[in-house]
Amino acid sequence: MLARCHPVSPTTVPAHGFYDKAMLVQDLRAELMHDQDAYFTGGYSYQEVPGAGHFLHREQSAAVNQLMLDWLR
Repeated sequence: MLARCHPVSPTTVPAHGFYDKAMLVQDLRAELMHDQDAYFTGGYSYQEVPGAGHFLHREQSAAVNQLMLDWLR
């Protein structure tokens, strides 16, 4: 099925909180997210936010703001 997917062209920076319980196995999430760059032609950078759970923008707002500012530059 993935072979039929079209690559994503915008720069993509997915971010997750390190303690996000929505993904029960943290190592599995990181393994899957790191290997996705082949599907993104415009750049891909997976980021984990230390000290944050599922609502990382509320729990570590300064870190999330810095990620967005770095991306905008």
